Amino acid sequence: MNYTIIGVSGQLATYLMRYMADDAGLANCQVVARRQMGTSSSQSVPTQTADVSDQAALTQHLEGTDVLIYMADITATVNRNIVEFETMLEAAKAAFVTQLIFVGSFADQERNPYVLSPFYGYATRRLATAGIPYAVIKNALLADQLIPSLPEFVRQAALTYPVGDQALSYIGANNSAEAIAKVAVTPTLRGKGQSYTLTQPCSLKMTDLAHILTMTLGEKIGYAPASLQDFAASQRKSGIPGRTSLYQAGAMGLLDIVTDDFETIVGRRADGMAAILKQRVALI
Repeated sequence: MNYTIIGVSGQLATYLMRYMADDAGLANCQVVARRQMGTSSSQSVPTQTADVSDQAALTQHLEGTDVLIYMADITATVNRNIVEFETMLEAAKAAFVTQLIFVGSFADQERNPYVLSPFYGYATRRLATAGIPYAVIKNALLADQLIPSLPEFVRQAALTYPVGDQALSYIGANNSAEAIAKVAVTPTLRGKGQSYTLTQPCSLKMTDLAHILTMTLGEKIGYAPASLQDFAASQRKSGIPGRTSLYQAGAMGLLDIVTDDFETIVGRRADGMAAILKQRVALI
């Protein structure tokens, strides 16, 4: 079996390439990236940078692919993602790709204000009409994305996410990558429209997350939620304004979903937040 991964990036890329190399064999995997990737991410699996909006070029990259793993560009607009998604589907058909695994987000409900929710809702419904056997994997919030904010949490002595008393569900990038790779190499787990939502065993209110951070960092962290407007302003300064809409969804109680799908796929429970943070902080 030959596997192609489109669009993976960041910490998830590092883990996924490692698992795919171990589970499927290095010679049977390739990554098609939208932009140049760091050496730490690409060293495990052969990586090519390509214009994934060019159907002819993408078709060439996909020739000989049995299972295609596709991830959207979370920095792009809904419209741009839809155009790229349609290009990918046409290229996959032209290259006679056997099966497709779409990796998305659990923030895809009809009333979800997350800026990419319309795309994720579109993509899963479009797959049902595409004529290619598929499976869908939805990630909860990636716990690893908390790591860059740890110095700020310590400086402010508080979490400021504007979700009030609502809980959020997370999944570690390592666990997500392990489950994606397992689905990819296990025929019984894909190809029949299966839909998996990857979460930790429990969701966390921000007071609970603050307590875990306090225990992990040895610094007192509380919870002082910012207003949505102030949080949006801080995110615009950091260059990631779309994140505000994600926490707006959290405040509506839309991101507290918990499933045992990781255990169904892998055979054990997903790592909890304390274990993930302890492991990642030890590496800083």
